[in-house]
Amino acid sequence: MDIINSQIDKYLTAWHGGPQLISGDRLQKLAIELMNYENGIQAGVGGTLAAAYPLKARYSIVNFVNNESDSVLLPFAIPGSIINVANITAKGITVYAQAENPHNGGLPDSIFPIASSTGVPSSGQSPFVSNIYYCIVKGQWVLFF
Repeated sequence: MDIINSQIDKYLTAWHGGPQLISGDRLQKLAIELMNYENGIQAGVGGTLAAAYPLKARYSIVNFVNNESDSVLLPFAIPGSIINVANITAKGITVYAQAENPHNGGLPDSIFPIASSTGVPSSGQSPFVSNIYYCIVKGQWVLFF
């Protein structure tokens, strides 16, 4: 719950966990955070974690891929996070999880394909596919196609 509170605290600086009215300005900032998107993403050239383009928006649309397996990087896996990655190119991309998550004791994040009990540091994403990554457990992304 501390992580969720820390996410809320950046919008509600005076909040101490009890009921309160929220100003329209703060509510608008929260709505923008929940509904933001980024279009025109160029996947990082080289297909490595170091070269991966860091995704920042809840809805991320990859429009440009130079080589098969160019890469993008998911944000920190914090419970409640949902990231939709749309690859609208004719080439596949590699989606990486964070190598070090300070919200998880510095451990690496993992991606768990649906119906798998084994986490992996990266996942391939086919051309013309939109995948949804859910974080239910700290440090773990669950991949839905």
